[in-house]
Amino acid sequence: GECSASCGGGEQTRSRSCNNPPPSEEGADCSGDATESRQCNEDPCPVDGGWDDFGEWSECSAACEGGIQFRSRTCSNPAPANGGADCVGEDSERRECNTGACLPEWPNDFRWSFAGQPEGYNCVQILEPAEPDSHTWKDNFFCWRSNKADPGLKWSFCWSYWWYEVYPDP
Repeated sequence: GECSASCGGGEQTRSRSCNNPPPSEEGADCSGDATESRQCNEDPCPVDGGWDDFGEWSECSAACEGGIQFRSRTCSNPAPANGGADCVGEDSERRECNTGACLPEWPNDFRWSFAGQPEGYNCVQILEPAEPDSHTWKDNFFCWRSNKADPGLKWSFCWSYWWYEVYPDP
């Protein structure tokens, strides 16, 4: 007969009948067992590989203006064995991170303008309502390079000075 398993060990059984010729009147039955079994297909079964979960993302390669992160996984859940197939797909992933602009650096990325907003800069207009009409502030700006993140500049009408606050990325 057929083996009971294609791999990993099975059993194969065969049988015979006592009919060639059958015992007659006072004749004895056939000697020996009517069935016989043996082990078969004892080689281990192939085990196809399976992916583990991805690990944690690596640290971003840049603090701002775009970096890359990586994470990886292994083909060990289970590992391929006995001629089984390797895992299908990639063992690592990458993604962009910290894509926002960097904060401006003092003093290189800042500028005071008495003639309006200069090209290539983002600005806070400086208005001082307590000044006399003869002294106009309408074209006064404190600026930072436009390729940098907004540093959160504020102008105080009460104290007549400026400061900036750095807000962390969400």
